[in-house]
Amino acid sequence: MIRVKIILLPFLLCLLAGVLQADNQEESWLFNSLGIEKIRKGDITGAIKDFENACRTNPFNDTAMANLACARNNLGVFFASEKKYPDAIRCFMAAKAQKPEDVSVRLNLLAVYINLKNQNLAENEAKDVVALRPNDPELVAKVALAMQKIQNNEMAIEFLQQYSDNSEPNLEVLVMLGKLLYKSGDFKNSKYYLGLASELLPENKEIIELLKKIEREVLVEDNQRKLSNVHFKLTYPANFLPEKIEEILEILEEAYNEIGGYLEFYPENLTEVTVMNNSDFRYVHELPKWAAGMYDGTIKIPVSANCSYETLKKTIRHEYTHHLVFNLSEGKAPVWLNEGLAQIFETDLEYLEDIYKNELIQSDLCAKQIELGFKSKPDSVEAKRLYAMSLNKTSQLIANKGWGAVINMLKLPE
Repeated sequence: MIRVKIILLPFLLCLLAGVLQADNQEESWLFNSLGIEKIRKGDITGAIKDFENACRTNPFNDTAMANLACARNNLGVFFASEKKYPDAIRCFMAAKAQKPEDVSVRLNLLAVYINLKNQNLAENEAKDVVALRPNDPELVAKVALAMQKIQNNEMAIEFLQQYSDNSEPNLEVLVMLGKLLYKSGDFKNSKYYLGLASELLPENKEIIELLKKIEREVLVEDNQRKLSNVHFKLTYPANFLPEKIEEILEILEEAYNEIGGYLEFYPENLTEVTVMNNSDFRYVHELPKWAAGMYDGTIKIPVSANCSYETLKKTIRHEYTHHLVFNLSEGKAPVWLNEGLAQIFETDLEYLEDIYKNELIQSDLCAKQIELGFKSKPDSVEAKRLYAMSLNKTSQLIANKGWGAVINMLKLPE
């Protein structure tokens, strides 16, 4: 009898375990069904509890685990839309733990870090996301674009270059890489990758024009020198006197502190500034004569032999304002606000006295009209009118609603 019991007991225990496992599976699927029903009714938090119970009852229910990750991701998206970023991060981190291979969850988490301007967390998450699918051009392009939003063009270039050198050619990746390399001053590699892009789409006018522009800039590059300080990376003509370079850097630092104070934004990465002889500037960029400078991701400043200190200061502060506005608004700021602020900050804010006195022409100015006007390559007379309209419209905004409204409009452009 003892022997029989010893033989039958394990069999009986296995039988009971099988029954319990079947019951657990059935209960797990029941909780999963309840969770799905609550999702349909819009009760995400209730659904999460049901999916958690489903996973707790049966840890091997992969469907319930995926549903739990999806529900937490959706809740994270809701919190992010409400700017409740700590709650959003908590949800995305939980969803990431349950479904680490889901790139949509990872991109949502990365977006929150970008919104918070948390470079370290954003960079680490970006590396992890790209490592999941290094040969996915759409994903690599999205992550590279995210890095540009926190002004980390170096990492964006790294991701794009790694893809381009190891995977099938992709037009979007090649064009983005070529443009970033151009902005960083690496004309040789920019030309190489844009050339590959041109082979994929030979008739693209944008690529053709940029390649021509690079050819012109390469001719000027040999006479350029480079210098960096804490906040700026300066490229300048080799024949410039040291005192002129010091003067330019002094103006830039003043702009960094003063304009940054008004807009509550101080770039963490080095700002690229290229100073060129006026003739070289006109040759390379083919701009209208009234254009005193330009910003295309890099601040471009033309300097003539007889350029006065005040003229140089106005141009530098104008273009530096464009740099701040572009990065604050991710390139989405209204043209009138962009140009209006650039004019206000040209001087030591003398125009602000008129703003605070509210001595302004109250008129209904069409933002779309201003935008289309600048895009139509206006002559000097029309450009002067458009700048005046932009300045007046921006001044009215500051006078009526204050600098907080300006900053909010830049961070949340329409």
